[in-house]
Amino acid sequence: MKKTPLLRRWNPFLQTAFIPLILVNFVLCITMHAADDSLADTLFNDPSPATMRQAVQKWQAQFGPVDFGENEMFYCMAYLHPQPKSAFKPLGDLKVAKRIQLDWGTWVGEFFKGRFADAVMEWRPSSYYLNQGRPEASLLLYEGIFDRYALTIAENYNVVFLTIVPTNGTPATGFTSREIATLMTNWLNVKYESADEAIREFSLPNVLTLGQVFTNKKYPQVGRIRSWQDYIVGFQSSEGLCLMIFKAQAKRASGSFPYDYNWLNKWLYKSDGYTLLDPPRNEKVNNPAGVGRPPKRQTIEPR
Repeated sequence: MKKTPLLRRWNPFLQTAFIPLILVNFVLCITMHAADDSLADTLFNDPSPATMRQAVQKWQAQFGPVDFGENEMFYCMAYLHPQPKSAFKPLGDLKVAKRIQLDWGTWVGEFFKGRFADAVMEWRPSSYYLNQGRPEASLLLYEGIFDRYALTIAENYNVVFLTIVPTNGTPATGFTSREIATLMTNWLNVKYESADEAIREFSLPNVLTLGQVFTNKKYPQVGRIRSWQDYIVGFQSSEGLCLMIFKAQAKRASGSFPYDYNWLNKWLYKSDGYTLLDPPRNEKVNNPAGVGRPPKRQTIEPR
């Protein structure tokens, strides 16, 4: 009687047991990887009602009764992923890489103009927020006084977020349409030549009340933004008048608007200028030069 080789005799077992085990292991790997992805993946890819509710509640606890649950407003906030000021730590003797400094200078020149641009260019980051592996965006915070306004500017990979408070008022002070339009036309490189034109394009109310949102968006989805000038979002919060400006240069491809929540984790160093303070957990960082060797690149590519 001819004997069947052992491996051939075990083949049905391999098909019925080992292959399903391999498939289960593959699914587990995918699931584990998904758990490591940033919150943006969860928020952008068909978020569950519970996930949306949790995010909206967090943002409303910080800013007040703003309708963050509105579809596009929700995704705008997902790009920003803000934190309360109490969550930030003083920068102290930490070192911000030259790449971040150069990019900041480029965006200041892109977004702002006149005396306001000159003033902001002189500001240095005062504090930072690092996600420490959590599914949140890392942020840099700038603070300063300009004319009769106190400003904080939060920055991440995708967004520059201004909070404006009159030095002689309260954070929740309602701004008039004329004041908002004048600030934007005097401070920002918007397309509008007059405050009246800005009032029309943003559909500004006579007086902005707590929680009201205004925008000039020209695109149905923020992920398809072509130019920051055509998708500015503002709202009156309990912290002040807020303006959200996206880092999208004119004529960029509109197919997607990629995010990087670990942006700052790759470029914020300890006082030695070479050791990253909080390197990304699941991402290889290829910038061993630290702050000692700024990149040759002086401008940034459209995103």
